[in-house]
Amino acid sequence: MRTILRVAGVAAVLFAASCSSSGSSPRSAPTAPTPHAAARANYAVPKHVKGELARAEFGGSNFERAAEALPKPKMSYAAVLGCVASDPAKTSMHWEVRLASTKVTPPIVGGSVPCDGQRTTGGLPALKHWPIQIEIDWVGTPGTRAYGVVQPL
Repeated sequence: MRTILRVAGVAAVLFAASCSSSGSSPRSAPTAPTPHAAARANYAVPKHVKGELARAEFGGSNFERAAEALPKPKMSYAAVLGCVASDPAKTSMHWEVRLASTKVTPPIVGGSVPCDGQRTTGGLPALKHWPIQIEIDWVGTPGTRAYGVVQPL
């Protein structure tokens, strides 16, 4: 996507140069989408899939978190993550998969992803037959939208 934006930017500059060299009044050249607009266009919360274990979504003032099902023995699962922010350079999302419990439990696995609108998928270690949840949080700019989903590979 970044390569396409650079090519579109070069095309816009060439177009502007050709318009102003014709001797007529210069017109404003079309502009390439900003990186933030491109990130928002790429951002899409995955649809629910059969066997999904947990989901957390944050967007605007809405927050949803749900534990869906128990892990099945011998099945592999992945964390599917995404985040988009008004200033991706200053924003990142932190995520953790942990046991679904009213008590504080240590994370099974976790990490951080950039808020650049791209989907990140990472395999999870073998999960026991206990309910789990995914928690997401971000540090950075307001207007951030984020999701984390645990689903079968």
